[in-house]
Amino acid sequence: MELFLKDTAVKFIPTNKKALYLAGEMWKLYFTRKKKGLQCSECGKIQEVFCERCGTKISNRQHIITDFIIGAFALLQSNIFLTRDRGFYKDYFKNLIIKNP
Repeated sequence: MELFLKDTAVKFIPTNKKALYLAGEMWKLYFTRKKKGLQCSECGKIQEVFCERCGTKISNRQHIITDFIIGAFALLQSNIFLTRDRGFYKDYFKNLIIKNP
């Protein structure tokens, strides 16, 4: 790993308490909102989806705690974040500058 980091000029910066606290706060918010439905990965809109056949509400665990740690770290330590999941990160980390790969 050290050789890869050196060859690519990638800096390893460990997370900190401030980022972990922010991640935890957004994780709590996610769980309060999650009960309402699924979140669009493009725009962040949360909506309920029901099975066409039986009418049961469809739910899915879409994000894990590491998504929030990454978002909080990017917001506090970087000036730009590269992701395809723009809706999620825009919704929970509003001041994060996001670019599509």
